[in-house]
Amino acid sequence: GKMTIFKGQAGINKAGNDNESFSVPLFVFVDEKNRVYVADHLNDRVQIYDASGKFLKSIAAVRPTYVTVLNKSKEIVIGSSGVEVTIDKNTKKSDVPAKLLFCGTFDKPEKGDEILLPKPFEQSVGGYLYNGDGVKVSMSVVDDLGDVRVWLTTEKTKESKLNAGKVGNSNIEIYKLKNKKLELVKDFNQEAKKDLVYDGKFQYGRKRIYVNPKTGNLFHATTM
Repeated sequence: GKMTIFKGQAGINKAGNDNESFSVPLFVFVDEKNRVYVADHLNDRVQIYDASGKFLKSIAAVRPTYVTVLNKSKEIVIGSSGVEVTIDKNTKKSDVPAKLLFCGTFDKPEKGDEILLPKPFEQSVGGYLYNGDGVKVSMSVVDDLGDVRVWLTTEKTKESKLNAGKVGNSNIEIYKLKNKKLELVKDFNQEAKKDLVYDGKFQYGRKRIYVNPKTGNLFHATTM
Protein backbone atom coordinates (compact mmCIF):
# COMPACT_ATOMS: atom_id res chain seq x y z
CA GLY A 1 0.00 0.00 0.00
CA LYS A 2 0.89 3.66 0.04
CA MET A 3 3.46 4.75 2.62
CA THR A 4 2.41 7.55 4.95
CA ILE A 5 4.12 9.36 7.83
CA PHE A 6 3.17 7.65 11.09
CA LYS A 7 4.41 10.39 13.42
CA GLY A 8 6.71 13.41 13.20
CA GLN A 9 7.49 15.56 10.18
CA ALA A 10 9.74 15.00 7.20
CA GLY A 11 12.25 17.62 6.15
CA ILE A 12 15.11 19.76 7.42
CA ASN A 13 14.55 21.76 10.63
CA LYS A 14 11.41 19.77 11.47
CA ALA A 15 12.74 18.30 14.72
CA GLY A 16 10.88 18.85 17.99
CA ASN A 17 10.58 17.52 21.52
CA ASP A 18 6.82 17.29 22.00
CA ASN A 19 4.94 13.99 21.75
CA GLU A 20 4.18 14.58 18.08
CA SER A 21 7.81 15.15 17.07
CA PHE A 22 11.26 13.57 17.18
CA SER A 23 14.89 14.61 16.92
CA VAL A 24 16.83 11.96 14.97
CA PRO A 25 14.62 8.88 15.47
CA LEU A 26 17.00 5.97 14.88
CA PHE A 27 15.03 2.78 15.55
CA VAL A 28 11.42 1.57 15.50
CA PHE A 29 10.01 -1.59 17.11
CA VAL A 30 6.45 -2.95 17.05
CA ASP A 31 5.39 -5.34 19.84
CA GLU A 32 2.82 -8.14 19.75
CA LYS A 33 0.03 -5.70 20.65
CA ASN A 34 1.00 -3.40 17.76
CA ARG A 35 2.43 -0.74 20.04
CA VAL A 36 5.11 1.30 18.29
CA TYR A 37 8.36 2.13 20.11
CA VAL A 38 10.57 4.89 18.67
CA ALA A 39 14.17 5.48 19.80
CA ASP A 40 14.21 9.30 19.76
CA HIS A 41 17.97 9.75 19.91
CA LEU A 42 18.68 13.43 20.49
CA ASN A 43 15.65 13.82 22.77
CA ASP A 44 17.02 11.11 25.10
CA ARG A 45 13.85 9.06 25.20
CA VAL A 46 11.85 6.18 23.77
CA GLN A 47 8.33 7.16 22.74
CA ILE A 48 5.53 4.58 22.72
CA TYR A 49 2.35 4.89 20.60
CA ASP A 50 -0.59 2.68 19.77
CA ALA A 51 -1.21 1.54 16.20
CA SER A 52 -3.25 4.66 15.42
CA GLY A 53 -0.45 6.99 16.52
CA LYS A 54 -1.90 7.91 19.92
CA PHE A 55 0.85 8.69 22.44
CA LEU A 56 0.99 6.20 25.32
CA LYS A 57 4.22 6.53 27.31
CA SER A 58 7.74 7.91 27.29
CA ILE A 59 10.82 6.22 28.77
CA ALA A 60 13.92 8.29 29.50
CA ALA A 61 17.14 6.90 28.01
CA VAL A 62 20.42 8.60 27.16
CA ARG A 63 20.98 8.65 23.38
CA PRO A 64 18.92 5.55 22.44
CA THR A 65 19.75 3.78 19.17
CA TYR A 66 17.78 0.54 19.69
CA VAL A 67 14.69 -0.69 21.51
CA THR A 68 12.96 -4.04 21.78
CA VAL A 69 10.54 -6.02 23.96
CA LEU A 70 11.83 -9.45 24.97
CA ASN A 71 9.63 -12.25 23.73
CA LYS A 72 9.43 -14.25 26.98
CA SER A 73 9.86 -11.80 29.84
CA LYS A 74 8.16 -8.89 28.00
CA GLU A 75 10.83 -6.57 29.41
CA ILE A 76 11.70 -3.44 27.47
CA VAL A 77 15.40 -3.22 26.56
CA ILE A 78 16.96 -0.02 25.23
CA GLY A 79 20.36 0.18 23.58
CA SER A 80 22.37 3.39 23.74
CA SER A 81 25.49 4.39 21.85
CA GLY A 82 27.10 7.46 20.34
CA VAL A 83 26.38 8.46 16.76
CA GLU A 84 27.38 11.14 14.31
CA VAL A 85 24.57 12.83 12.39
CA THR A 86 24.52 15.77 10.01
CA ILE A 87 21.56 18.13 10.35
CA ASP A 88 21.37 21.07 7.96
CA LYS A 89 25.13 20.75 7.21
CA ASN A 90 25.98 20.72 10.95
CA THR A 91 27.56 17.54 12.32
CA LYS A 92 26.39 16.53 15.78
CA LYS A 93 28.21 13.90 17.83
CA SER A 94 26.78 12.15 20.86
CA ASP A 95 29.68 10.54 22.72
CA VAL A 96 28.14 8.20 25.30
CA PRO A 97 29.08 4.73 26.59
CA ALA A 98 27.50 1.97 24.53
CA LYS A 99 25.20 0.05 26.85
CA LEU A 100 21.91 -1.76 27.38
CA LEU A 101 19.22 -0.49 29.74
CA PHE A 102 16.56 -2.86 31.11
CA CYS A 103 13.36 -0.91 31.76
CA GLY A 104 10.68 -3.25 33.10
CA THR A 105 7.48 -3.99 31.19
CA PHE A 106 5.04 -1.69 29.41
CA ASP A 107 2.54 -2.01 32.27
CA LYS A 108 5.23 -1.43 34.89
CA PRO A 109 8.17 0.49 33.43
CA GLU A 110 11.08 0.95 35.85
CA LYS A 111 14.79 1.59 35.67
CA GLY A 112 16.67 -1.68 35.90
CA ASP A 113 20.18 -2.91 35.19
CA GLU A 114 22.57 -1.03 32.93
CA ILE A 115 24.95 -3.35 31.06
CA LEU A 116 28.00 -1.88 29.31
CA LEU A 117 28.85 -3.39 25.96
CA PRO A 118 32.23 -5.14 25.65
CA LYS A 119 35.13 -4.04 23.47
CA PRO A 120 35.21 -3.11 20.60
CA PHE A 121 31.58 -2.05 20.88
CA GLU A 122 32.10 0.36 23.78
CA GLN A 123 33.78 2.96 21.55
CA SER A 124 30.98 5.00 20.11
CA VAL A 125 32.21 7.89 17.97
CA GLY A 126 35.06 8.13 15.51
CA GLY A 127 37.74 10.76 14.97
CA TYR A 128 38.33 13.07 12.04
CA LEU A 129 39.09 10.07 9.77
CA TYR A 130 35.64 8.60 10.40
CA ASN A 131 33.71 7.93 7.18
CA GLY A 132 30.65 5.90 8.11
CA ASP A 133 26.89 6.23 8.19
CA GLY A 134 26.65 7.55 11.75
CA VAL A 135 25.58 4.57 13.85
CA LYS A 136 28.68 2.64 14.95
CA VAL A 137 27.07 -0.34 16.74
CA SER A 138 24.13 -2.51 15.66
CA MET A 139 22.48 -4.82 18.17
CA SER A 140 19.68 -7.29 18.72
CA VAL A 141 18.56 -8.58 22.12
CA VAL A 142 16.47 -11.77 22.50
CA ASP A 143 15.47 -14.21 25.25
CA ASP A 144 13.82 -16.95 23.19
CA LEU A 145 16.21 -19.62 24.57
CA GLY A 146 15.46 -18.62 28.16
CA ASP A 147 18.55 -16.53 28.88
CA VAL A 148 19.19 -13.12 27.38
CA ARG A 149 21.36 -13.20 24.24
CA VAL A 150 22.85 -10.08 22.70
CA TRP A 151 23.92 -9.99 19.05
CA LEU A 152 26.43 -7.22 18.27
CA THR A 153 28.29 -5.97 15.24
CA THR A 154 30.27 -2.84 14.45
CA GLU A 155 29.78 -0.65 11.42
CA LYS A 156 31.96 -1.30 8.36
CA THR A 157 33.14 2.22 7.53
CA LYS A 158 34.23 3.40 4.10
CA GLU A 159 37.85 3.83 3.10
CA SER A 160 39.26 7.12 1.84
CA LYS A 161 42.71 8.37 0.93
CA LEU A 162 43.26 9.37 4.56
CA ASN A 163 42.26 6.08 6.19
CA ALA A 164 43.22 3.57 3.46
CA GLY A 165 44.31 0.31 5.05
CA LYS A 166 43.06 1.36 8.49
CA VAL A 167 39.48 0.17 8.17
CA GLY A 168 39.13 -3.25 9.76
CA ASN A 169 36.64 -5.98 8.96
CA SER A 170 33.79 -6.62 11.36
CA ASN A 171 31.42 -9.48 12.00
CA ILE A 172 28.74 -10.62 14.43
CA GLU A 173 29.45 -11.62 18.01
CA ILE A 174 26.87 -13.26 20.31
CA TYR A 175 26.94 -12.70 24.06
CA LYS A 176 24.98 -14.20 26.95
CA LEU A 177 23.92 -12.10 29.92
CA LYS A 178 25.14 -13.72 33.15
CA ASN A 179 25.47 -12.07 36.56
CA LYS A 180 24.94 -8.64 34.99
CA LYS A 181 27.84 -9.14 32.59
CA LEU A 182 28.03 -10.16 28.92
CA GLU A 183 29.90 -13.41 28.23
CA LEU A 184 31.02 -14.23 24.69
CA VAL A 185 29.19 -17.25 23.24
CA LYS A 186 30.07 -17.11 19.55
CA ASP A 187 32.45 -15.02 17.43
CA PHE A 188 31.63 -15.36 13.74
CA ASN A 189 34.67 -13.28 12.81
CA GLN A 190 37.07 -15.81 14.31
CA GLU A 191 35.18 -18.72 12.74
CA ALA A 192 35.36 -17.07 9.33
CA LYS A 193 39.11 -16.53 9.67
CA LYS A 194 39.65 -20.25 10.31
CA ASP A 195 38.12 -21.13 6.94
CA LEU A 196 39.53 -18.14 5.05
CA VAL A 197 41.88 -19.08 2.23
CA TYR A 198 43.20 -15.59 1.55
CA ASP A 199 43.29 -12.73 4.04
CA GLY A 200 45.18 -10.13 1.99
CA LYS A 201 43.95 -6.77 0.84
CA PHE A 202 41.48 -6.58 -2.04
CA GLN A 203 41.24 -3.54 -4.24
CA TYR A 204 37.91 -1.96 -5.05
CA GLY A 205 36.13 -3.56 -7.99
CA ARG A 206 38.46 -6.60 -8.00
CA LYS A 207 36.50 -9.14 -6.02
CA ARG A 208 33.77 -11.42 -7.34
CA ILE A 209 31.45 -14.00 -5.78
CA TYR A 210 30.06 -16.95 -7.76
CA VAL A 211 27.65 -19.69 -6.72
CA ASN A 212 27.41 -23.01 -8.57
CA PRO A 213 23.64 -23.43 -9.09
CA LYS A 214 23.92 -27.24 -9.14
CA THR A 215 26.07 -27.84 -6.06
CA GLY A 216 25.45 -24.65 -4.11
CA ASN A 217 29.20 -24.18 -3.64
CA LEU A 218 30.33 -20.57 -3.26
CA PHE A 219 33.55 -19.25 -4.82
CA HIS A 220 35.27 -15.99 -3.97
CA ALA A 221 37.62 -14.73 -6.67
CA THR A 222 39.90 -11.74 -6.98
CA THR A 223 42.33 -10.24 -9.46
CA MET A 224 45.52 -8.83 -7.94
